[in-house]
Amino acid sequence: MKKLKIITTKHKATDTRIVEKQLFTLESLFNIDFQHSDSSNRSMYTYTKNSKFGLIKSLLDQSYQIIIVHDLDSIIISSLFCSILNRKQKKVIADIHEDYPLQIKNKKYIFRPFRIVLSHIMRLIFPTILSQFNGVIYATDSIYSKYNKRVKTKQCFIRNYPKFELLKTNSKKEYDIGYVGSITEERGALRILEIIKLGYKVLLIGPLNDNLSRKCFGSDQISNMSNLTYMGELPYRKAMAEIAKVKIGLLPLLETKSYAVSLPVKLFEYLCLDIYVIASNFEYWQKEFGHFSQIHFLDFDNLQITNNKIKSILNDSSPTLKENINQFSWESEEQKLIDFVSNI
Repeated sequence: MKKLKIITTKHKATDTRIVEKQLFTLESLFNIDFQHSDSSNRSMYTYTKNSKFGLIKSLLDQSYQIIIVHDLDSIIISSLFCSILNRKQKKVIADIHEDYPLQIKNKKYIFRPFRIVLSHIMRLIFPTILSQFNGVIYATDSIYSKYNKRVKTKQCFIRNYPKFELLKTNSKKEYDIGYVGSITEERGALRILEIIKLGYKVLLIGPLNDNLSRKCFGSDQISNMSNLTYMGELPYRKAMAEIAKVKIGLLPLLETKSYAVSLPVKLFEYLCLDIYVIASNFEYWQKEFGHFSQIHFLDFDNLQITNNKIKSILNDSSPTLKENINQFSWESEEQKLIDFVSNI
C-alpha cells in the first residue's frame, strides 16, 4: 500500500474538507499521515510547528510516494521542490480551496493599493506555480474554469459538497433561526445582529473571527440578548446536530467577488437537515439554486422585507418539502477524488 501525506499549515486538525472527506475517503487505499499546525489539537494526527523549515523537511521525507498540499503559502513553497521530488519518484498535488489571487484582493488588513498590486501579480504567476505540481484539485468548477487553460498539468475540480451521512438527525425544532459557521463582517455579522434584535429565538454557532464580530457578540454583548443562544465553535458533527434544531438557517453573506460566485456548502447542509434557508440574493445563487422551494433569496439590508419573510415562514404550518439534493452530496464527488489521486 502506497504512503500518502496530507499537509496543511493553516487549517485545523478537525477541518471537514481535509479530514472527513479527503482523508477518510482515501484511507482505504493509502497509508495516510495528516500533518497540521493546529496547536489547539496537538494530540490529533501529526502536529508540527508552522515553519518553512518544517514544511520543507516534510516534503523531503523519503517515506511517502504522494503528497497533497493545502494552503497558499505551503503551495508556493512546495512548488519550488516539485522537480526535486519528481526525481525521487514522488508525486505532489496542490489542493486549491479558494481563488487565492482574488482572496488577497479582499484582505482589508493589507493596505488597499498594495493588495491590488499583489493580487494582480499573484494572478499572473499563479498558473506557473500550479504547473509545477503533478496534479491540481480545485474545490469549485468556477476556480477550475478560471485557471485550467493556463495550468500545464493534470487537473480536476472536486466540489466541497457536504457529506450527507454526517447530517442524519431527528432533532426537534427549538429555535426560530440559526447560523453556523465562521462569524465575520463579510459573512453577515451585522445582519445577524439586526435579526436578533427583532426578538426571534436565535441559535448562533461558530468562532468570532474578526474585530467586528467580537464587538457584536462578545460576552458583554450577548449577556443582554436573552433570545440568543451562542455556543461558540463546536466540532462539525456536534454543530450539525445543534443547528438541526432551527426552523430557518441564515446565509447572509455580503456580496464580495469571491462570495458572489461561491459554492454555498452551508446551503446544502441546511437543506439536508430539513431547514428552510434565507440566503443573500446573489445572481449566481439564484440562477443555480432558485428552483429549491425551501430557499428564499433576500436583500438582507432591507430589514422589513427580511422580517416579513421570517414571519411568513414561521407562520406556515405545512412541513418542509424534502428536496432532492443528492447531486450536491460528497458521496457524488468522492469517486472523482479516488480516481484522480490513484492515477496521478
